[in-house]
Parts: sequence; structure tokens; C-alpha cells
Amino acid sequence: MANSLFLFSEHGNARAELAELYALQKSDRTPEEKKRIQADMLRCGKEYGFTFKEYMRYGFERKTPEEQHTFISDKEHVRFCERLNAPETHTLLDNKYSTYLFFKPYFRREAMLVQPAAADAFLPFAAAHPSLMIKPNEDWGGAAVTAAYLKDYDSAGAMLEALLRDYPEGFLAEEKLSNAGVLYDVHPSSLNTLRVSTIRLPDGVHVIHPRVRIGCGGSVVDNISVGGFQGQVDTGTGEVITACDAAGGRCDVHPDTGVRITGMKIPDWQEAVAMTKELAAAVDGLHYGGWDIAYTDRGWVLVEGNDLAQFGWQTVEQKGCRAEFERYLEILGL
Repeated sequence: MANSLFLFSEHGNARAELAELYALQKSDRTPEEKKRIQADMLRCGKEYGFTFKEYMRYGFERKTPEEQHTFISDKEHVRFCERLNAPETHTLLDNKYSTYLFFKPYFRREAMLVQPAAADAFLPFAAAHPSLMIKPNEDWGGAAVTAAYLKDYDSAGAMLEALLRDYPEGFLAEEKLSNAGVLYDVHPSSLNTLRVSTIRLPDGVHVIHPRVRIGCGGSVVDNISVGGFQGQVDTGTGEVITACDAAGGRCDVHPDTGVRITGMKIPDWQEAVAMTKELAAAVDGLHYGGWDIAYTDRGWVLVEGNDLAQFGWQTVEQKGCRAEFERYLEILGL
């Protein structure tokens, strides 16, 4: 069982998979149902590469094998992305500072890469920007992202010393921004973003499956992987159609603020669409991308780009996208 858990778990995290099995055993399902679901979990892992988390997130216990196979697992999605995108796009977008330099006009804020060998350059930067977001230069999921405030330290030097203890290989420091409008109201402590996916076909760039992502609790980030919420956004109107928590459970109202998520109108939606299309068109060899953008008092700003953006909309839409992406590959002759 341990080997099976490692093979099917998200990024080799067998503990997370054990937690799903534990939750299943503690549920109010009958012993027969628990046995059937566990066996089906293992089958989906062996045949399609789905993790136990994905199995529960996508409601697979209520779906036939044929319906399950319409979904694309997190592991398999990488193969789709690698077929759709040239290798050099990963070199650009996996490195946050390279992305910043390439797309600097869209960031609308200052950032610097702090490396241990030349860390003193951070001192005047921190003095000029006393509220910062700190993140590893190459990372995903938001778990290692934190906010840092100069006021919490005796000096910029003390701040730098503490950050280098937490990020011994260096870090990216960005001027900290806040949301504006309803995207601030829904959860003020996090920078809430849109994940706008794009597909570039012979007839141009298309926006597909846009989602709003919202933090919870005291988190400064909005990622689903650290417990945030996501909502499906109507591509034409910018209205949030439906929303869910990290486990895929429906969530219409934010539990911390009481602000309604479903029915929310994304501000300046057409500007967001236009911006992401421009971003996608600027990268040679990129057919599929995922763009994290935030609405602020400076307008829409780019947070980061992703060439291996996960197909997270399958959770909130409860619908697989295999046929759609196989069609893109066919159209592009890949």
C-alpha cells in the first residue's frame, strides 16, 4: 500500500493520500461503500494516475469509469502541456525573476532578486518598499510565499538576516500590493487573483476556463493548495457562476467575510481579458498558458505566468476537459 500511495500521490506526498483514506474510513458511508470507493480509488490511480484527493475532488465515487476518463489528472496534464509548449517557455515562466524582466510593464510594481552573494543590494530596496511579498524564485503553490514588513524588524539589515535564514538560496522580493474593489472586500488579507488560461490557435488567442481565486483565514495568498477558494468566471460577462473550496465543496459565501462569491462581478473584466491575450501572444512557442493577474488601485497587474498551469477548473466545473485538449492538439498538429 505504501508504494501505491507514493505512486499515485500529489508530488509524492503519501501523507496527504493517507489523510484521504482516513477521512473515507471516518465518514458515515456503509462498510460496503467504503470498500468499493477505496478499490475504485486504487483503480483510478493505476489506470489514469489520479490521486485520492483528485478522486474525491472530482466526485468520482458518483461517476462511471467512462465519465472519470473525461478528466485529466494532475500528472497527465504535464504531458499535455509539454506537447503544447516549447521547452524554452518553461525556462522563462518557471523562473519568477525572468518572468518579471520579460513582462515588467505588466507588473506595475518593483521587484528584485536577492542572492546571498550580493544581498546588501536589498537594504535600499527594503527602505524604499517597507511592505514586501517574499517568495522563492522557482516555486509553485504559494506555500513558501510570505509577507514581510520593515516595521517588524530593528533595521533593514535585521530583516535581510531573518529572510536569508528562511530562504538560504535567495528569494524574490516584490513591492506588496493590495486588491481594490470587491476583490479586496471578499478577503482583505490576501492578494486575490484571477487565473486566466489561454490557448493560442491559428485564429488567435482564446481565453478558456477563467477562475477567481480567493484566500481564507489569515493567509496572504489565495492558492487552492493552501486552502483557498475558487470560482468559475463567465468568459463573456466576468460574473462568477459557481464557487468551491479546496476539496471541491460548493461555497457561495466567503466564511470569513460574509461576502457573496457567486454572482460577484469581476471589475474591468474586458481589460483583464485583453491583458491576458497580450501576455499569451508575447511568448513564442507558448500555446497553452495560465496567467495570474490581480486587480489593484493600479489596475490589473501580472502576478506570474505558468506554462504548466494545472487544469484546476475541473474541480469547480465538475467537468473533464480531455476531449477539449485533444482537439487543441489535433488543430495544432501536435
